[in-house]
Amino acid sequence: MGGLALNVASIDTRIKATVASTMYNMSRVNHNGYFDETNEDHLYELKQKLNAQRLEDYKNGEYQLGGGVVEVVPEDGPFFIKDYHDYYKTPRGYHTRSLNSNGGWNTTSALSFINTPELTFSNEIKNAVLIIHGEKSHSCYFSKDAYNI
Repeated sequence: MGGLALNVASIDTRIKATVASTMYNMSRVNHNGYFDETNEDHLYELKQKLNAQRLEDYKNGEYQLGGGVVEVVPEDGPFFIKDYHDYYKTPRGYHTRSLNSNGGWNTTSALSFINTPELTFSNEIKNAVLIIHGEKSHSCYFSKDAYNI
């Protein structure tokens, strides 16, 4: 979630250097979908669904979880799902409190990202920034776009 790190670096002048490894722009992906494929109608439907879920969460007294990394990766699953599984579901990265290792984020947490663009002020960062990302990663475009701001 390097986008969040860059967002913090744009406001906290005490930070001397920032490293974003495996960059995700969570507000962009929640608003636009991966590779910016969401249209306005789909976004509105998503907002309706998530706001209805907020009412259900209130009535139930607990948040519905969106699901973490899958327990079993299908043979034909995309490489990034295999990478996630190899990290979050093995001793290397598993933790009992990890959202990705277990039940995932609250379903409605996407709402807090949808209208809060993370990198709005990243051009104001005065300290050193290093962005590291694998060129074959499905989310590499987030890093490239953040670099070009």
